[in-house]
Amino acid sequence: MKSIVDPSALVIDLGAQNRPTVISVVGAGGKTSLLFWLAELLQASGRRVLITTTTHMFMPTSHWPVVFCRDPAMLPHASLTSPISFCFHSWKANQGKVQGFTPEAIDALVQR
Repeated sequence: MKSIVDPSALVIDLGAQNRPTVISVVGAGGKTSLLFWLAELLQASGRRVLITTTTHMFMPTSHWPVVFCRDPAMLPHASLTSPISFCFHSWKANQGKVQGFTPEAIDALVQR
């Protein structure tokens, strides 16, 4: 396996800085690790990043803020000013997992 020598070379900006971009990660394993890696890469290139899920994922153990809400499109803009933020619908303490939003709710968030 080869490593990526210059991860910043993966960020190609075709005007994406001027609009929200949604990245969807699917597969059997490694999704959360990949999301965190991408978030830090994008943040280092000057982007603000919001991480959520359309299913469940383990509660993040990072130093970035976590916001819970029923409808992400209704969040005040000030609640997502951190370079990287997490936003989820609910917390399932017995499973140690957070629940995210429907794809439609994520689309509505991008449109605001």
